[in-house]
Amino acid sequence: MKRWLLVLCVATPLCAAPPTLTSIYPAGGQRGTTFSAHLGGAKGDTAPKAVWIDCPGVLIAPGDKRTAQITIAADAPLGLHLIRAYNDEGASEPRWFSIGPLAEKEEVEPNDAIGKEQALDKLPVCLNGKLGKRGDTDLFAFDLAKGQTLVAVVESYSLGIGVDVMLQLRNAAGTVIATANDARNLDPVLTFQATQAGRYSLQIAGFPYPPTADVGYFGGDEIIYRLHLSASPTAMRLFPAAISRKGKTKLDVLGVNVPDKAKTIEAEASSRPPYPLVQSYLPSDALAPIQVVITDLAVLREAEPNNTADKAMLLTVPACVGGRIDSAADSDRYRIICKKGIHQNIRLLSKALGLPLSASLSVVYTAGAELATSEGAAEGEDPLLSFKPPADGDFQIIVSDLYNKGSAAAEYVMMVEPGEETFSGSVTSKPTMSLEAGKSVEIKVKATRVNGYAGALVARVSGPPAGVTAPEVAVPAKSGTEFSLTLTAASDAMPCNGPFQVALWTVPANEKDKLPVQHRVVTFALRTAETQRGTSPLDHSSQLWITVLPAKP
Repeated sequence: MKRWLLVLCVATPLCAAPPTLTSIYPAGGQRGTTFSAHLGGAKGDTAPKAVWIDCPGVLIAPGDKRTAQITIAADAPLGLHLIRAYNDEGASEPRWFSIGPLAEKEEVEPNDAIGKEQALDKLPVCLNGKLGKRGDTDLFAFDLAKGQTLVAVVESYSLGIGVDVMLQLRNAAGTVIATANDARNLDPVLTFQATQAGRYSLQIAGFPYPPTADVGYFGGDEIIYRLHLSASPTAMRLFPAAISRKGKTKLDVLGVNVPDKAKTIEAEASSRPPYPLVQSYLPSDALAPIQVVITDLAVLREAEPNNTADKAMLLTVPACVGGRIDSAADSDRYRIICKKGIHQNIRLLSKALGLPLSASLSVVYTAGAELATSEGAAEGEDPLLSFKPPADGDFQIIVSDLYNKGSAAAEYVMMVEPGEETFSGSVTSKPTMSLEAGKSVEIKVKATRVNGYAGALVARVSGPPAGVTAPEVAVPAKSGTEFSLTLTAASDAMPCNGPFQVALWTVPANEKDKLPVQHRVVTFALRTAETQRGTSPLDHSSQLWITVLPAKP
């Protein structure tokens, strides 16, 4: 009997790859405009099929040769947002995109030397530019009247660009009269009041970050910046930096030449979402959105003097209060009345709001014995602590500067709330993943339990694509222990792309447990610990990404 071997030969094309997105230029735009942008990518990479952004009101339509048409609605959310390019094979890592209120203009070369400055006939303006090659600098010229104050704010490091930018202001003779380097991060902020009318020029240059042995000016096709310029009254901070969702909150507007009638505003946040805690708010005459805490609590102000035990300001818990450590000798004390065994959580925000206070936070008995202390030790971190009162009575919270400094801008928002739900979670694996139909993929998460929080927690995936399941997982009792969640795609799951989230949830101990169920959305860092310098308006995201691929035959 003859036997036959049938050999089926199939011509298999080379597999496509997910697109890369190394830059976008310009890296932002004004509300209510449409413009063309370039999507940078790896050499030889094909154009992406689509581009996703983490907010409504923005349409990014890719075209040929890695171009894109961008339309920003007049009511699109201001501030920094994340975008991803994707195709049927997967998605790029996220990049930053900035939406602002100012008219925009692109730099025009050559503008790299005195005498070749790009003339600006109108301020305020947002300039989009590139330090396009090694040794490159860009100069912009404009007129200032006597007494006018120039404000210059750079976005570059905040956009994920590996550059440490420097600004230098020159007078008509070419003499450097003001310099600015780092502010809340490597992006500088410069303010200068003209003592005489005349022609001035602002020079922008950069150095590589992380630093290298090369001390010359740095440049390249993807060394991109956004330079916001104004010579008008400019709002730069709000005090307190918090707005309640219930009613209106009275805020002081702080900045440059703010007129008396604009120094106080009433802000409301009734339509704001519950997450994230820190959101953007745009007062009149601001160059960019200002970060504030959005809360359901009434927003209080510290009542000075409150730097001694006998003058501590009484807070009724839960409470939200704004304060300021205005000198090296200053500290702020708050008195709270606690019940034995009822945990109290204290969160202080300053760095997260772009403010300079390096805060130290402690809790003491009114008699003076210290119960708990916390410091924002890591780069850009603010203190958070929880304590369990050993008895009924009065306790005091002390806020001070970790380095015994202080200034008019060393402001903070402190929230004091009862309960044991003090925990957070972070993704430790890649936030961008692919999953073939019929197979599984794991996400690794680390849960941090603050000050010994021992309540039961579970981790759950929310918003997975159709056909993808992910059973909830019990969170390890030991703080900092890494664990995994498994996403499984059905064998008939349809190919798709999209974001999803992971959250940690409290579990009631029993049916009689009256504590409300709480949850914390898990986030991932957009920068590594080695490249994190200060803070930016967008350092973490909760928007994980998954691409479901068809099953391989």
